[in-house]
Amino acid sequence: MNELNRIGIRVMGIIVVVLLVIVGIWKGIALGISEYQTTKTPEITVSPTPIAYPSPETTLTPELQQELSTFVDTTKETLVGYTKKYVESLPTDIPKDQVLDSKKVEAFVLANQGTLLPELFAGTLQTTTKSGKQAIQTYLDAISPVQNPAIKPITGDMITEALAKQESGEDLQALVAIRASIENNFTIFKSVKAPKEATELHTKLLQATLALMDNITLLQEMKTDFIGGLIGQKNLADLNAVFTDIGTQILALETKYNIK
Repeated sequence: MNELNRIGIRVMGIIVVVLLVIVGIWKGIALGISEYQTTKTPEITVSPTPIAYPSPETTLTPELQQELSTFVDTTKETLVGYTKKYVESLPTDIPKDQVLDSKKVEAFVLANQGTLLPELFAGTLQTTTKSGKQAIQTYLDAISPVQNPAIKPITGDMITEALAKQESGEDLQALVAIRASIENNFTIFKSVKAPKEATELHTKLLQATLALMDNITLLQEMKTDFIGGLIGQKNLADLNAVFTDIGTQILALETKYNIK
């Protein structure tokens, strides 16, 4: 059987399409971050925004200062998670046009990715002492959506489409079903007993599926935590290599035991 059909999860190429999806919300987040950044500077700096700010040369009246302070305090309250952490990591005197500098954002994302494959709780991995072709056949069938219809196939395209619907406002709950399906698959994979020969493979499958769940959650929260969403996307892209390796291990077992 085709290893991608067997796994039922194809994340290949997701990062390219997803990055196109998020461009539309970049400006809104940039405004929010920039306004929050003014709360960390010793004096008010003017930048182009929909608000009618006075020119830099104009002396601000106490009333206008209070109005601006109220505005930025409100914006500050909207920043959460990794986005808030990112802003708070910036120098207090950084120019606002550099707040979302791509190199700064990229460096923060890389520094805050965390461990790609999470550790499994004790008892998550189940094994069997059975071995040989029949044991491997039974195991591979149990983790294959082709042979096990309870497993929900999830592809990178499905995730990308759901994220696009969420960010456009077409369906704010589009990723909920995606994550629920992945969680369903994880529950099934936990119930499968892996032969000793497939222990490494099954461990990686469980870890990668759990990582998918965690990073889909970051995508779900992207409206309020933009930088967290970028971290989720980067991790999903990095999971490509993990699922490729899982497919390679499955194919090796199929080849070894001549499983069609």
